[in-house]
Amino acid sequence: MDYITYGDAMYTGHPHPMKYVPETSALEDGQPSFCYRLIFVQAGNGLLSINDKLYPITAPALYGLNEKEAAKFHAAGAPVAAVSLRFHPSVVNDKLTLDLEAGPGADYIVTDVQDRWLLKPFFERLDGYYGCIPVDPSMIKLITQIMDDIRETLTVQPVSWPCKSRSLLMELLLLMKRMNPLTSDAPDTIAGMAEDPVLPIVEYLHSFYEQKLNIEELAKTFHTNKTTLNKRFRVYTGHSVMSYLNAIRMRKASDYLRTTTDPVQVILERTGFKDATHFARNFRAYSGYTPSEYRNRSRG
Repeated sequence: MDYITYGDAMYTGHPHPMKYVPETSALEDGQPSFCYRLIFVQAGNGLLSINDKLYPITAPALYGLNEKEAAKFHAAGAPVAAVSLRFHPSVVNDKLTLDLEAGPGADYIVTDVQDRWLLKPFFERLDGYYGCIPVDPSMIKLITQIMDDIRETLTVQPVSWPCKSRSLLMELLLLMKRMNPLTSDAPDTIAGMAEDPVLPIVEYLHSFYEQKLNIEELAKTFHTNKTTLNKRFRVYTGHSVMSYLNAIRMRKASDYLRTTTDPVQVILERTGFKDATHFARNFRAYSGYTPSEYRNRSRG
């Protein structure tokens, strides 16, 4: 099974239902699995498909996916940087199965209920939450260290390696639960576009929004003219190409303002703008606030 690590020299042959997946293989293949997946996306732009829905990639972020969710990352530019863990809920508690949505079992004691609670980010889908938990930049180092420790523990297999790897996973789960508000502050689903002819254009915009883009260059890239490109794009999305691009940039800018302490000048450059006045005007039209006002309100 693709989530099992087998004991080698220590506990030879022991099947441990937890597996570290390196960067080259962490980006899912679009197929359902027989386990939970915890994906740490460190950097990258593009789209993530989960079953029949598309979302903009959030980075840095932790994604908690269950066995029913077929996921695949789509990036037209630089590859998405990610590592992941695959595990069965029984590694947390041997009473836990993949059917946690059904509620606590009749034989659960208090600690079983508590362990099930830790896994809610993987099976509970409420108020727009789809498994993505944005990571504050201040937490990147800690999460990276825990993932590295899990990789080393499962690879080297020192004394008590199953217990140590489980305790490290529990630490990650506690972090996820603490960071996961299960609120509706999620990116809009890019609905009904999995088979649409404009999907490559949408993927391109989500991958390269940081760069200087204009309709003429985009038309050349996709071997058409700007009139046809805009007409086709509007049929499937309801927006012109450039208004859609601006919406991507504004959403990213709001994420950066809310989750980082980066100066506004840095954020506007990271979202494809050069002029502070133009950025501020666009952001006010998008959110109703100046960038500074939005940041202050989002932090209470």
